[in-house]
Amino acid sequence: DDETPAAAFNRAWSAELVQCVLAAQEVDLPSKGQGAHLDIFRRFLAEPTRRGTAAPDYATLARDHGIGIEQVGFRLTTVRRAFRMRLRNELRSFAGSEEEVAAEESALLAFVAKP
Repeated sequence: DDETPAAAFNRAWSAELVQCVLAAQEVDLPSKGQGAHLDIFRRFLAEPTRRGTAAPDYATLARDHGIGIEQVGFRLTTVRRAFRMRLRNELRSFAGSEEEVAAEESALLAFVAKP
C-alpha cells in the first residue's frame, strides 16, 4: 500500500524479466543435459529469493543429485553465468548502450535482492 508507482513498476518489470529469463533456461538447460544444474539453481537461488525462504545447503543438494558438494558449486556457477548472459541479452533489447545494460543489470539485481 505504501509502494510508489515507480517502485510498483520496477517490481513488476523486474519480476517479469526474471521470469522470462528463468523460463528460457527451463527450456535450454534440460535440452543440454543440464536438468540437474537447473534444479540446483532453482532450489538454491530462484525459489528462496522469490519466497523469502532459506536455501538448502550444498550437502543436501549434493545428496539429492548424487554428486559431490563441489559439483554443486560448479553447477551453480554455470547456471549463474548463463542466467546473467541471458539477462544481459534481454536488457540489450531495452537499452541503448552497453553502459545502460550494465546500469540496468545492477539496478535490477539490487532491486531483486531487496527483501
